[in-house]
This record gives sequence, structure tokens and C-alpha cells, in this order.
Amino acid sequence: MINSPNPDNTSDINVVLAEYNALRDEIIKRLEFRFQILNLIVIVSGTFLTVGVQETVPAAVILIYPSLALFLVISWVHNSFVLKQIGKYIRDHIETRISGFSWETSGVIDYHFGFWNSISMTGMTLTTQLLAVIIASLKGNFGTIEVFLLVCSFISIGITLFLLVFRRGASFRKAWPLIFRRGANSGRLK
Repeated sequence: MINSPNPDNTSDINVVLAEYNALRDEIIKRLEFRFQILNLIVIVSGTFLTVGVQETVPAAVILIYPSLALFLVISWVHNSFVLKQIGKYIRDHIETRISGFSWETSGVIDYHFGFWNSISMTGMTLTTQLLAVIIASLKGNFGTIEVFLLVCSFISIGITLFLLVFRRGASFRKAWPLIFRRGANSGRLK
């Protein structure tokens, strides 16, 4: 790989550009996968909540959902961390080599937990997890399995809350001033 900050020959530039293009493609694929996970949570929660409200379905069935949602959230968060690593690599190792490349350096995007994407994921997941617990609780008749699943559900909700809310605290504090700060002469966000 190139050690000099500004590559001079064309083959070195082509290598860096190829690496840049491959990493940008990886970012796009991982962003698509995150949206697929979001869609999967909508489908799975809708299925479990629809089935769970039926009187003939035991509470244990709907109490499976919060733990299942947690695993989907873990996958979503993992992709967020990898996106952040890729963006940092592009910023630190590629954009410093070729002038004119500054998307990652500009700080326009935060792949780790984009503010609005994180809010939608947090709201959707925690709301559906809590709805599953409430619906199961209204069914009553808790045996050993239901109590165990209820405890697992509360643990899953707690871990989900930690992953989606508390882990993104730094990103939230960083994004908040950028969201609401306006330019002096324009209505556009800075």
C-alpha cells in the first residue's frame, strides 16, 4: 500500500481508488442490510403481535418476541460498528492520500448510529417489545415457562435499551447541535 500522503504515480492512485470504491460498496451493502433488519423487525413484530392477541394462543408464544428482537438489534448494532470502522478507515487512510476526497472527513454522516435512524429503530423495537410483554401479561395464567420467558423478555428489553439508547449517547450529543444549528443568512442546516 502507499505510504506517502500524496501518491504521485497513476498506479498508486488506482490502487487507492479501487480500495475506496470497494469500501464504499461495503458501506452501501451494510446500510441496505440494516434497513432489511428494520423491515424484518416490522414483519416479525407484526406477526407475533397479531398471533399473540388471539385468545387461543398462550402467552409463551408472544413472550418469545422480545428475545428474538434483541438478536435482530444486535445484528443491526454490529453493522453500525462495522460501518463506523469503515468510515474511520476511509477518513484516516484514504482521504488523507488523495485531495478532493472529504466525505468522511467532513463529518456529514455518522454510520454508527445516525440520529433519525437510531430513533426509528429504538422506538419501533422497544415499543413492540413492551407491547408483547403487556399483551402476554393481560393473558394471565402464567406457568413456569411463561415466568421464565417474562424474565428473559425484561432482560432482552434492558439490553435493547442499553444498545440502542445508552450506547448511542455520544452520537446523540454530537448530532444534537448539528441538527438544530442554523446559518445566519440561510434556513439550511449547517
